[in-house]
This record gives sequence, structure tokens and C-alpha cells, in this order.
Amino acid sequence: MRGNYGKGGAVCKQVIEQETVPCSIGHCGVMMIKKAKFFLFSEESKCKKLINKGIAFIYIVLGINAYLLLTLIVLPALRIPVTMPVKLVFGIIVAVAVIVATYRYYELPKGVTLYNDYMQFDVHGVPDSRHREKSNPKVPYACIQKIQICKGKRPPKSIFNSKDDGWFDMGGSGVRYIRITAEIYEEEIFVFYVDDPEAFVEALRDYMINAGAGKIWGA
Repeated sequence: MRGNYGKGGAVCKQVIEQETVPCSIGHCGVMMIKKAKFFLFSEESKCKKLINKGIAFIYIVLGINAYLLLTLIVLPALRIPVTMPVKLVFGIIVAVAVIVATYRYYELPKGVTLYNDYMQFDVHGVPDSRHREKSNPKVPYACIQKIQICKGKRPPKSIFNSKDDGWFDMGGSGVRYIRITAEIYEEEIFVFYVDDPEAFVEALRDYMINAGAGKIWGA
């Protein structure tokens, strides 16, 4: 393991939906507005690609369940007549939702974007209810406690990208991965691969220092 950047840091409980981090953690000074920078995840392994092919099936199953829930339980409970036109309308709505979700997952680029005071993972997957409300989670720079570039295989994970032993597999594959420890709602570890880990870490360092969150860098 190499590239261990910083440790420690106060517990961060900011509202993740906010576009800026509160001034109480030192963000009230002069901050240069930087253009967002996107880093694409490295190419997935053959095993991960095979698993990803099953995502469309999962979306279809979820869509069918949603349709049955609406037509068999929700609408009758609301005393709405479940006529053929009503079934057709809701069937179209569910089908469109499944198509859009599948398109987003397979066609939109996956990676991580650096913004002025937070980084955001663009994974376009199913939201993890325990960790985040959205499928593309944000990590405020003030919450980051440690940044590492690690060699070797990452730990095993669950197929649904959920929490295993305190960490999240965000995407990519390779011989070296980036491991970011942050304390948002609780301590969480984000693991992902990009083609040039050093370039990403250097860019992240610049953004964090610019945002006034460079304590782990000694700035």
C-alpha cells in the first residue's frame, strides 16, 4: 500500500444536498471558482462487465413489481377504477422509467467529478438506501480524512455496490485503486479505479486546498 495522504479530521455532518459547505469549517475565505474536472473510471474487469449485464434484468424486475403494486394494491386502495386504459397508462410510465434507468446506467460515462467544495461519484446506479438518497453520492472535501493509492486486489464486495466492512466499491478495475476515507453520516470508505491515480490525487489536493479543506495536506 502506498500514497497515504493525511489522517484524522472532525466529524462532518453537513447536508449533502447543499452545494456549498457551511462557513463554520473554514470555507468563508477567498475561494477561486474552479471548473469542474471529470475523471473516468478505468475499464471494468470481465467479471464486473458480466455482472453489469444483469442490471437491466434487475430494473425490469423492479419495474414489474412497481406495476403490480400500483395496479393491485395502491390504486384499489385509493378507490381508483383499474380499467384497461389506466393499466395501459401506468404500464407505459413504468416502461419508460425502466428504459431511462437502463440507458443512464449503460450509456452515461461513469467516474468522479471534482467541484469547488465537493467531489461527486457518477455511477448512475440504484441508490443505496443505507448510504445515500441519490445514485451519484457527494463527498464534501471537509469530510475527507484520508486519501490512499493502494496496490493489489481490493476487498470482496457485494453485487449491489452496498456497504461491506465500511467501504463502497464505486467502479473501475486495475492493479492500483484509490481509497478515500470520509466521515459524512459515519465513517465511510470509497474505493475506485482511474487510469492515472497520481493525477487524480494531485487534482483533488488542489481542489481541497482551494476550498479551504487542505488540513490533511498541511495547508
